[in-house]
Amino acid sequence: MPIVKFPNDIEISYKYEKNEGSKETLVFLNGTFNTMNDWEDVGKALLEKQPFNILTFDMRNQGESTQLREAFDYYDFIDDISLLIEHLDLSNITFITYSSSSAMAIDYMLMNYGKVSRLILVAPVINPYGNFKGQLLSKASLKMFEMGDVRDIVTLSFPLMYSNAFIDQCKDFFDAIVQQFESKIDKSLLEPYMRAWDANEMNLSKLKTVMDGIEVHYIQGEEDIFNGNIFTQKLKSEIEQLQVQILPGKGHDFLTEDKSAYIKVLDEILIK
Repeated sequence: MPIVKFPNDIEISYKYEKNEGSKETLVFLNGTFNTMNDWEDVGKALLEKQPFNILTFDMRNQGESTQLREAFDYYDFIDDISLLIEHLDLSNITFITYSSSSAMAIDYMLMNYGKVSRLILVAPVINPYGNFKGQLLSKASLKMFEMGDVRDIVTLSFPLMYSNAFIDQCKDFFDAIVQQFESKIDKSLLEPYMRAWDANEMNLSKLKTVMDGIEVHYIQGEEDIFNGNIFTQKLKSEIEQLQVQILPGKGHDFLTEDKSAYIKVLDEILIK
């Protein structure tokens, strides 16, 4: 994959597929545990219907991009995204986010007004009401990063990430699943990533400003614990143009649970 080094000394690994005649660029933003490879099947499925330009990339501390074991700032994520988009001279952008990157997308758009024409928030963690990051769930997660090993982290995260049905299907294979996570996760990289992300500040004013006048979709699993349906519906009442779609019986990580159901929803949104 191409790697670009920016003036901030960060190297970002990316894949940019430019299709002749396409006017829309889909930019996929990873969640905490993801790499750009997780979007490959999604991109292929969408390209079968319409020749989009597609950008996937690894954020710092993910995949093949720069790996920092020391602390860094939340807005460093935004700088990396800005520099990559500027480097590739992208326009008519649709952001497709997952989980933690929803906040990064909002802050990028706030600082780069007009660059993004459509926003698709997938299992977003942007709750502006309950001060999510100050609640027990976030504090417990960060404490586990500080005190536990990868097995502890996965044991904590698994029931939070997935639906009850998916957990029931996987219970007999849990050790194998943990081993997969252990082979991919480096705690010394994940902890500074999480601490940087935890410093983001989301509020209703930001969301209203960013979403004013553009098409915004909000896709959520019915059993998503991170942004409960009560917050989703309240947000919908505040931002009328927000188009909410709930995936029945899915948890937070429906990219893993049922990617085909997610691709179907994206098809309905993007393929016109």
